[in-house]
Amino acid sequence: MNYLNEQGKYDCLYINVEAAQAMRENVFESLRIILGELSSSARYYLNEDYFETIWFDILQKRSGQALTEILTQWSMMNQKPKILLIDEIDSLIGETVSRSQSK
Repeated sequence: MNYLNEQGKYDCLYINVEAAQAMRENVFESLRIILGELSSSARYYLNEDYFETIWFDILQKRSGQALTEILTQWSMMNQKPKILLIDEIDSLIGETVSRSQSK
């Protein structure tokens, strides 16, 4: 992530979603954890606080599609290609994975 960001060509974030595993089938809480992690990572590594202002509202309105929506908005923020590195995604099970990927 640091290497890609230092090149100035990309906006790259790393998030770890292992904490969402404890929520099991509670999609809302799992996505709350994931979007919170995304927001914190963007604020810390990219100096972007945009996610902090929108993620909970998106979660309330879009529920299972919240991750898709926030990533879509992030992709439109500027012309740089976006890269999201997600660690421990394989720790998620059931509805959390299938609903966060649905369209």
